[in-house]
This record gives sequence, C-alpha cells and structure tokens, in this order.
Amino acid sequence: MPLILFVAVIGIAAGLIAVRAMNVRTDFITAAAFGIGGALIGWFVLRALLSISGTLVAVAGATIVAVLGALLLILIWKQFK
Repeated sequence: MPLILFVAVIGIAAGLIAVRAMNVRTDFITAAAFGIGGALIGWFVLRALLSISGTLVAVAGATIVAVLGALLLILIWKQFK
C-alpha cells in the first residue's frame, strides 16, 4: 500500500508539472489523473528497462519518469481532443 500512495503523490506532482509545461488548461482532478497515469506508465517502463524488483530507484528518478509519462498522456489526449 505505501508504494501505491508514493506513486499517487509523485503522480499528482508530475501531473501539475506536465500540464503547466504543455500549457494545457485543466482542473486539478484532470491534472492529477494525467500525473497518476504518467507515474504508472513511467513506473512500469522504469522497472522494465532497469529490471528493478521491489521499490523505485529514487524520488528524483520516479518524478522524472512520471513527468515524462504524463507528458506522453497529454500529447495523446491533445491528438484525440
């Protein structure tokens, strides 16, 4: 459970950073959804690339991949909007 909470908190922060970086006007819930989705994508990609079993590498690494994942989700969202 703490890992899920960690991913959610990092994801919310990443979502807020990503929507500001992409200059997208969304509410807090949408930004948080982008961030949590991006954090989950980033977490799975990071684990797959580095073959990490257990916890995430570090808060900085988790935040970077979460922001990149959120940016990817926003790009996809903008294409279909």
